[in-house]
Amino acid sequence: MGKIDQWISTVKDARSNFFDRSAAIRELTKDGSSKAVAALAEAIADDDSLLQRDAAKALGKINSTDSTAALIELLKSDNHSLAEQAAQLLGDSCVVEARDALRLAAKSDSLSLKYTAERVLRKLDKVAASQPTDPAGTSSLGSFDPKDLGPLLRQALLDANVDITERKLGHFSVVMLLRDGRKQKVYVRADGTDAAGSPLICVYTVCASASKANLEYALRYNMRMSFGALAINDHGKESFLVIVDTLLAQAAQPIALRKSIDSVAKHGDKMEKQLTGQDVL
Repeated sequence: MGKIDQWISTVKDARSNFFDRSAAIRELTKDGSSKAVAALAEAIADDDSLLQRDAAKALGKINSTDSTAALIELLKSDNHSLAEQAAQLLGDSCVVEARDALRLAAKSDSLSLKYTAERVLRKLDKVAASQPTDPAGTSSLGSFDPKDLGPLLRQALLDANVDITERKLGHFSVVMLLRDGRKQKVYVRADGTDAAGSPLICVYTVCASASKANLEYALRYNMRMSFGALAINDHGKESFLVIVDTLLAQAAQPIALRKSIDSVAKHGDKMEKQLTGQDVL
């Protein structure tokens, strides 16, 4: 039996304790395959409401065609709490394809689901209106000018609670206001290339000092991340732990950039809080 089969078996086993089943869900989230998505979608029907929420949240993190389809299907659930969670997750990922299903959810007898669906619809309508007429980006695959990063970034963060500062051409800082009142500064740059010379957008945030005391926690945390990676960045005479993600600039879309920034900010703040107990980076 392969690892993914073991994780699926654990999730399905109602006799296993919640923590083991939840850990298996995290592993399936990292896997992200169609097989993992199918198991997570099935877990939503579990009798354990906490496991149901974990499975739905995992589908939102994977953000694939299969997981998006599963969340859209979840909007039709008689469990209004789960349907509302699905609506929120689809909104967080800016899935404009979910608007038809959300319009149906907005007619629900549940006032809470109705309100959430309407709110997410307004957001997705704005996102759809801001997207270029060539959604696949095929007309711009040959080049990317750093001056184009500003408009792309503002489209990505259209309705976000943020403070955007242009530091220089193709280099921005974004202060993200998180749900618990904390803040995290994320840097977005378009001044690098990959090995083939294709321009990249780099999204990163500083977490803590890269001291020996912090390195073991950071490396263990890196294994749990399903998005981005940890690195060390030198600033003057001091080295810092950073969480970084890169996107191919020529094909970058607002939805992908938004997801990258949200994820980097969330993980960066969590690590800063764990390692320093502060909220200054």
